[in-house]
Amino acid sequence: MILNKYYKNFEGEPQINFVTQKKDEFNIWEGYFYILMEYMFDQGSNILSDFYSREDDDKPWEINDIKSLILQLESFDIKKIDLNEQTEIKEILPELINDIKNFLVKAFNTNQKVYIIID
Repeated sequence: MILNKYYKNFEGEPQINFVTQKKDEFNIWEGYFYILMEYMFDQGSNILSDFYSREDDDKPWEINDIKSLILQLESFDIKKIDLNEQTEIKEILPELINDIKNFLVKAFNTNQKVYIIID
């Protein structure tokens, strides 16, 4: 199963792919992903900091603690961020967070590893 909902209309631009061992994919436009990651850092979430600071962008990065990432996504408070100037992301962010969380929960519940790949 490939979920491309958050990459539509960005074809040809960089994307971030969450990929399971069974090759299920959740593809996101890189811009959405980095905005989300920045807001998560601002709220004290650090599970993706290793991904952000890794040295080799070409290799898949394994999410070592899927459960913690799920919990951080669940605790993310969209009311704490200022989205006045970013109308598009304001509309997309709550659903994006929920969809990433659901993808990760499914992988976690089936004991699959999840990797993040930049494409």
